[in-house]
Amino acid sequence: MEFEEVELGQISNVTKLAGYEFTNNIKYTNDGDIIAIRALNIKNGKLDLSQVKKITKETSNNLLRSKLYKNDIVLTYTGSKYGEVALINQNEKFHLAPNVCKVTVASNVNPYYIFLIMQTRSFKIQMKNFGVGSSQPTIPMKNIRKLKILLPSLEHQNRIVKVLKPLDEKIDLNYKLVTNLEELSQTLFKRWFVDFEFPDENGNPYKSSGGEMIDSELGEIPKGWKLNKLDKIINIKSGKRPRNKVNIVDNKNKIPIIGASKVMGYTSDYLESEPILVMGRVGTHGVIQRFNNNVWPSDNTFFIKSQFMIYTYFILINIDYKSLNRRSTQPLLSQKDIKNIDIIIPESDTLIVRYEEITNMYFKQIDVLKDQISYLNELRDTLLPKLMSGKIEIPDDIEVNMDELSI
Repeated sequence: MEFEEVELGQISNVTKLAGYEFTNNIKYTNDGDIIAIRALNIKNGKLDLSQVKKITKETSNNLLRSKLYKNDIVLTYTGSKYGEVALINQNEKFHLAPNVCKVTVASNVNPYYIFLIMQTRSFKIQMKNFGVGSSQPTIPMKNIRKLKILLPSLEHQNRIVKVLKPLDEKIDLNYKLVTNLEELSQTLFKRWFVDFEFPDENGNPYKSSGGEMIDSELGEIPKGWKLNKLDKIINIKSGKRPRNKVNIVDNKNKIPIIGASKVMGYTSDYLESEPILVMGRVGTHGVIQRFNNNVWPSDNTFFIKSQFMIYTYFILINIDYKSLNRRSTQPLLSQKDIKNIDIIIPESDTLIVRYEEITNMYFKQIDVLKDQISYLNELRDTLLPKLMSGKIEIPDDIEVNMDELSI
């Protein structure tokens, strides 16, 4: 198999939204038609549109150089999310925001092939080597254009994409299923414990069916429910600094070490035999994730255990942590902050147990889907170099059967 080593700038146009363009033209608006793609909107090779800012179509059309089109690749080039990539899948929907550049490949190159290459470990190492700055990693546009790409013929690019794209499509589907299950759990939590429409003794929604409500410091609550502190249902401890300097794994015990910046999106195994919640307390404070196996929460996190784990998780993710922040430059939470949060506790544990029985089924499905995502990502990254080198030959009439991939 013959490859040509080319610079990214030789086969694509790499550009960004200039600082003066942002300052002079970009005004975010709630009724805008175009989503401004920021660094936080690019995660794990996908667009994450859970938090978006918008601009008007007129503004986007006035800044054509930074307008995004179908098959453009977006790349974060500075900050904590340095090196994240995603592929734009439609026109007239997205525009560049600061800290993100776009890569528009030439017509004789398959954009999905370049997108696959830009997700590889070797490409990310190149980005790191071409980067500047230590506290805030950044790679200049001129250096992005110098990044090397191994380019086979367009025919072979297309064959590689035909094999690997179905894996990405399955990953996308799994992410959507995970999101739907999480939203179902969140919706049920709000309906039962915020709107107080939990099933009464007849199976009807409590509040709208005339269930008795009483006054409290937090407003009306169901009769028999009580106002208490979060400390009542949780056990919270601070993480600890490892004795020896290590990056990700305690080599003696083979346990991943979780810092505040690593909590969100981290998929691994728990500190003890029972599930825990890990919460960032410094900087990325309030970011929470569940873990089922062994992790080592670092000294910039809290780890939390509770008799009612899923119930506690949804209480915690619905709290406004900005109001608890004790610093302006480096956000910080204390154990006291968390323990003293006011919560409303049902009259008995029965309702919480019912809620957990339902949502635990959802989260078991979520864990299975996330395991599949990890497997598919690993499979894709393993197959790509073998397909490129010719170790795995691709027939002209290749058809991909997902069942044969042990999914």
